Amino acid sequence: MNNLQDGTEISSDLWKYDHDNQSWTDFSSKMPDEPGGDSAFNDPFSGQGGYDLVVSVKPDNENFVLIGGSNAYRIENIESDPEFLRIGGYLNNSGYALYNTPNGDEHHPDIHAYEFNPFNFNELYSGTDGGVHLSDDITANIINWQNLNNNYQTYQFYHVGIDPAPNSNIVIGGAQDNGTVVGGTQAGNPNNSTMFGFLGGDGVASEISRADPSCGGGAAVFAGFQNGRVFRSCNSFVEITPNGSSSQFVTYFRLDNDNQNHLLYAARNRIYATFEASDVTQSTWDNKGNSGQLGASDWWRRFNFSPGTYTADSYLLAGGDEGLVIRLDDPQNNDLIDAVNITPSQVNQGANIITTGLAIHPTNPDIVLLTYSNYGIENIFLTTNATSDDPDWTVVERNLADYSIRSAVITEVNGETRYFVGTARGLFATNDPTTSDWEMQAPDLIGMALVSDLQYRQADQQLLIGTHGNGMFMATVEQELDIQEFNAEELANISLFPNPATTSITIDAPADLNESAYRVIDLSGKTLEKGVLSTDNQVNVSSLSPGVYFLSLGKNTKTLRFIKR
Repeated sequence: MNNLQDGTEISSDLWKYDHDNQSWTDFSSKMPDEPGGDSAFNDPFSGQGGYDLVVSVKPDNENFVLIGGSNAYRIENIESDPEFLRIGGYLNNSGYALYNTPNGDEHHPDIHAYEFNPFNFNELYSGTDGGVHLSDDITANIINWQNLNNNYQTYQFYHVGIDPAPNSNIVIGGAQDNGTVVGGTQAGNPNNSTMFGFLGGDGVASEISRADPSCGGGAAVFAGFQNGRVFRSCNSFVEITPNGSSSQFVTYFRLDNDNQNHLLYAARNRIYATFEASDVTQSTWDNKGNSGQLGASDWWRRFNFSPGTYTADSYLLAGGDEGLVIRLDDPQNNDLIDAVNITPSQVNQGANIITTGLAIHPTNPDIVLLTYSNYGIENIFLTTNATSDDPDWTVVERNLADYSIRSAVITEVNGETRYFVGTARGLFATNDPTTSDWEMQAPDLIGMALVSDLQYRQADQQLLIGTHGNGMFMATVEQELDIQEFNAEELANISLFPNPATTSITIDAPADLNESAYRVIDLSGKTLEKGVLSTDNQVNVSSLSPGVYFLSLGKNTKTLRFIKR
């Protein structure tokens, strides 16, 4: 494979092996290189270092060959035709619009798999970063692709963002190779399981602000894509990438939801800040300095802001990819050179000790939950004196010692605090990590998906859960109820009937469930009904529309699936 630096060279060779005479034929000269308009990692042919690289032969025609890299290509006769032709991926070789087909469905770039229908060799399935598509006739002059992603929930979110406006269901997320998408019926979607594309490329960090008066009361969106560029959108897209900056592939920035004009941008080891995010331009960012000024080489991975209206006592936290954690007091008036290194003494700083969570209590700035991702390290820390010159950190990983921790948040409802961590194998919570183990949340809904990001809106206790592989979920965090808990043996024997149901369902369990809390949840993760079970263990479902739902029992105990007719 050639070394592809800028997309101007074909990155792969193609050879055919003849088993009869044990010889190889080089067909590399037929690899796609369309005339004019070369765009990096699009044309000429690019396999992106082998990330997307596939070859297939039509089962009934050994000369009909398909290859896939960033794009899908075919050649009807490898022996006589001059070169492969584009049949999917990007629309053409001069940009990054998606390939359109006559039936209106788009095809997606980054091809990973081809499969022919064993009963009809003209039908081809493609597996890409955009899911599964079907061509009903791969020999046609113009290829139609049919999108088969019906309720195919595999979105890989790097970061998610929640509208700071109370009672809003607008959410946003940056997804791997599926751009930035916006969800919520209040954003114009027909339901809360539908999202629309907002910005292309690889999605990255994403935020929503209500502080921009030029939006007329609407939401301003901050979004970007790979390798650094970031935009503000209100009535139009405006690029606000800091001049002279460079970023990691997954561009990271963070908005302060309590002070929505405060925005931080991670430029590898440097931090740029603005306190006028609604008006910031590429040239008006404040360069806060770099980690080298603190004797470290970390690239910044996580930021967070102390809660409440900004004062001279406010601070920001920043964590890097080698374990460094700093607190910068009064960040409007100070730079990184003034920061306090608050890295836990237990942390052996070095490569791949990546900060993934800097959760600050929504009303108490002294309480901070810190998480790292990797294995074989201490990965969850808690302090209750974060504003001191030398905070005391307690290791609170408990039963998650073998997990890689990817996100964290602290919530408060009516004076009761809960701690959440997203791991590489699901979402966990506890009321006190110093005394109680972490308990898995929504095991039948979120499951063991990697929970990449958590965002919390204190005003109405809404928790947004972003996963890398299972989409995103919204949950209402409620005060813990003093209700009966179930043990593992009882949980295994709980069921419900009838299923499907029309008017009500009855919970069948070996233990008394009277006054146990329940919640009815739809497929998008939205709570539709909640209450406590009556003495007959029944739940009225007559008001639900026909479909599939989940019934969650207890605090974090049992989730049952049912169908409403």
